[in-house]
Amino acid sequence: MNAKEKFVNGLTKFAAFMNDNKYFSVLRSAFARLLPMILIGSFGTLFSTLIANPVTGLAKWIPFLEKLAPAFIALSFATISFMTVPLVF
Repeated sequence: MNAKEKFVNGLTKFAAFMNDNKYFSVLRSAFARLLPMILIGSFGTLFSTLIANPVTGLAKWIPFLEKLAPAFIALSFATISFMTVPLVF
């Protein structure tokens, strides 16, 4: 058995342990249910950086795009920052 097979076998045992543990399975399912919220907040952060940022984003060349920054920041805040409330419940 080479090193790659040992690594895969060890990783498989660890994955089986994580899958059988009830606490980790509850966390996994909670984050799976919140995945749409995570994706929307991530896109808000991405657009805030790539489109509305006047230093590194597209707003460097098209200045009116900077006015969209508060909307993207609010979108990110409303999803990712608020995500802890439903995650706890």
